Amino acid sequence: MFSRFFVQVMLLAAISCVASAQTMTLPDGEVLRDPTRPDGTIKQVQGANAKEYKVSYILNSAQRRYAIVNGRQVSEGDQIAGARVSRIDKHSVQLIENGKARTISIQPVQRFKKSY
Repeated sequence: MFSRFFVQVMLLAAISCVASAQTMTLPDGEVLRDPTRPDGTIKQVQGANAKEYKVSYILNSAQRRYAIVNGRQVSEGDQIAGARVSRIDKHSVQLIENGKARTISIQPVQRFKKSY
């Protein structure tokens, strides 16, 4: 009987420790939240109607110029997701969307130095 009571008390203590670990109140009244816990909010980036574009490859040569945007090959003048490709440079693609120019840059490849 004693061991069953002891287990119940330990479980209750463990549950209260977990619950109290989520927030902590300082003596001045400031409440600190657990930074590893998601806050449950969704942050908006570039407005609610902004479309996401990802440039994964650019070929810019004397003979031809194209890019892979959102997994699709496009050239200057092509349409993609409601935007027109106006220019393809060495490291970026310029789109015209709703009359506004928008430049999407390709992410440079990370090179690692060898250490011996």
